[in-house]
Amino acid sequence: MVLRWGPPLSAKSLTKARSKAAKKRGLPENLKNAIEARRREKAAASTKAATKTETGAAGKPKRTRLLKKKAA
Repeated sequence: MVLRWGPPLSAKSLTKARSKAAKKRGLPENLKNAIEARRREKAAASTKAATKTETGAAGKPKRTRLLKKKAA
């Protein structure tokens, strides 16, 4: 049996070590800002869509798919 000193060498322990280190570091500031900007953009779009449907200007009606009739 060979004992090794240093970083973990098996894939499972290496993955676990990387995960722990990433959690300790946390999210970068620019990534936090990008996530928050996307969240604000989605919220603005959903409120705009909600007000648009309330006013009655919903746009084109949904197109339904017509089923082909099978020849008997």
